[in-house]
Amino acid sequence: MKPFTDVGAALEFVKSFRGSAEELRLPIDDSLQDPVGMNMALILDHLLGREWEPNGYEQMSGYRIYRYKEWTR
Repeated sequence: MKPFTDVGAALEFVKSFRGSAEELRLPIDDSLQDPVGMNMALILDHLLGREWEPNGYEQMSGYRIYRYKEWTR
């Protein structure tokens, strides 16, 4: 699994993903983990638009694999 190093590419992946929230595994390179969290906020905004919310992540060597789930209301 190759992690995303460009926030635009990660956004396009999220927009075009056709599986369920539980199927999505989003690998994000540590270089996108900016101190303010702006990159992840942009990605999360798109995920929330699909009514998906974070469901943890797995830390790998140099990147994280984020998991999501359907919104629980």
